[in-house]
Amino acid sequence: MPVPPAVPPALVGRVFRGSDVVRRGILTAAQLRSSAWRRIRHDVYVDTAVPDTHLVRAAAVALLVPSGAAFGGLTAAALWGVPDLVDADDPVEVVVPTGVRWSPAADVVVRTAELAGGTERRHGLPVTDRRRTAVDLARRQRWPTAWPSRRRRRGPGWSCASAGCRRRWLSTGWWSRAGSWLRLPQQRAALEYDGVWHAEAGQFARDRARLNALQAAGWRVVFVTARDLHHPEELVARVLAALAA
Repeated sequence: MPVPPAVPPALVGRVFRGSDVVRRGILTAAQLRSSAWRRIRHDVYVDTAVPDTHLVRAAAVALLVPSGAAFGGLTAAALWGVPDLVDADDPVEVVVPTGVRWSPAADVVVRTAELAGGTERRHGLPVTDRRRTAVDLARRQRWPTAWPSRRRRRGPGWSCASAGCRRRWLSTGWWSRAGSWLRLPQQRAALEYDGVWHAEAGQFARDRARLNALQAAGWRVVFVTARDLHHPEELVARVLAALAA
């Protein structure tokens, strides 16, 4: 029975540059080609015991980015603790400082922006700060791309007025455009949108019963009004605070 290749302690669970570990004498070129390692991109490898995730691929890109760059967009959201928005196959998003040019592989999305004072480090990687990350995503309207319709129902799991909506975000029963935009239940944070229908007869009691049930199940509830949707920076700051609680 073949013996699996040994993994040096310094590389257990690590993403690394192949040329670097060979130069330092940790591995030989022949050992680097063994089944102990998975090649992520040119000259970048990882211990095969490490699952293939978006954050692992971001760590690989981090070894190649130019000085002063930071992860942004959905990659930044994943680094801030919201990993369900991206999969391993989604492109890694990088923001480079104004005036810097970098042309990586096709699986990396690069944009240029002023980064001074707007970055932090998460899991050892440079990332746009919480506020900037949330505002960037809100401006892009990453979810959902189509809003539910009050007129059309396509059966369980669908309620779309146009092509492009995703089963992940929209479902029957979510008839409010604002309510659908706020629906991100996987984080156990409920955003209650107070529209005009909440003033209808009997609705107050139903609202309170639902909110009491949510809180009893361990959900955090943030109340949102129409004004909040016109001030996204304030809204996302409140949401991030709820997620971090």
